[in-house]
Amino acid sequence: MVVGGGSGIGRGIALGLAGEGMRVVVADIDSGSAGAVRDEIVRRGGEAYASRVDATDRDSLAELAAGAARDLGSVHVLVNTVGVHTNAPLTTASEQLWAWFVEFHLMAAVRVVQAFLPLLRGHGDESHIVLTSSMAGLLALPAKQTGGTDTGVYTTLKHAVLGYGEMLRHELASEGIGVSVLCPGAVATNLVSTSARHRPERFGGPAPDPMAGRELPSDLLLSMMSDEAVGPIVVRGIRANRTYIITHPEMAGMVRARHQQLLEDFAFFSAT
Repeated sequence: MVVGGGSGIGRGIALGLAGEGMRVVVADIDSGSAGAVRDEIVRRGGEAYASRVDATDRDSLAELAAGAARDLGSVHVLVNTVGVHTNAPLTTASEQLWAWFVEFHLMAAVRVVQAFLPLLRGHGDESHIVLTSSMAGLLALPAKQTGGTDTGVYTTLKHAVLGYGEMLRHELASEGIGVSVLCPGAVATNLVSTSARHRPERFGGPAPDPMAGRELPSDLLLSMMSDEAVGPIVVRGIRANRTYIITHPEMAGMVRARHQQLLEDFAFFSAT
């Protein structure tokens, strides 16, 4: 089951799981995109189903879970890639924008897990959950290091997903259910555009594409991974039951530097 599988990273993971011989349900708020990924899997010789789902709606998720039980019989792998992105400095972000990000990052992950946990537990075999955070869940970067985009609100919620995933891993380990947090670096997706197009009315409704006419820096474009390349990495992480799934290991130095700063502050306050 891949929730948010109609495009981008979700599409790549759906293709990766299908390539391992798994039957895949591709679920997305855009039913057309979900159907296109399903068809792509079928053309490659796999078995897939497509469903529309709104991850902010418990009834929609319950219907998705019931359909998965009907079509698959059991669910062994659950992947959530639902999220949104925009250019939003912390100091000017409205409460409405904060609510939008909380709904689509943290609460979507919580609802997806709650909807599918009975199915993951029900068959008695080992299962696995993958929740999508970001390299922004491991770092806190200024706009000059993110191609000129203010990612403050996004970073805050990706840190929340990381914490949720880590704690969920502890809670479910004794049940044979693994939990991994996917922390991708730059991946070629249309997340910003789809976020604007599908923003619900209660959060301001559809908005113009903030990326229209904007070119990303060449160094960022060169570092971008294709969405299909993410799939095999996620499969490898699931098989090894890794806590974190990393797409860009070359960023380890930046993470190390951040934690070094933390250790230096420990040392400062331990000095007498």
